[in-house]
Amino acid sequence: MEYVGSSYKGDMKHNRFDGKGRYNFPTGTFYEGELKDGMFHGKGTLHFQNGGKYEAEWSEGISIKVWEAFHFFLSLSK
Repeated sequence: MEYVGSSYKGDMKHNRFDGKGRYNFPTGTFYEGELKDGMFHGKGTLHFQNGGKYEAEWSEGISIKVWEAFHFFLSLSK
């Protein structure tokens, strides 16, 4: 998962995002948490520019258990 204008700082394995890290999207949104084989995997949170956040457990890039979705839907509409 790499987009033009994005950045990543964190653990790597075999040149892939793997372990704990922070992935910054070009929109200002960022993900902070666990990754595996380049995908969100484990506990992590998406943070939006408006202060909203989406905290979940992830499996291969898909959220499978949500703990908190503070202003999440407002974040999607902007």
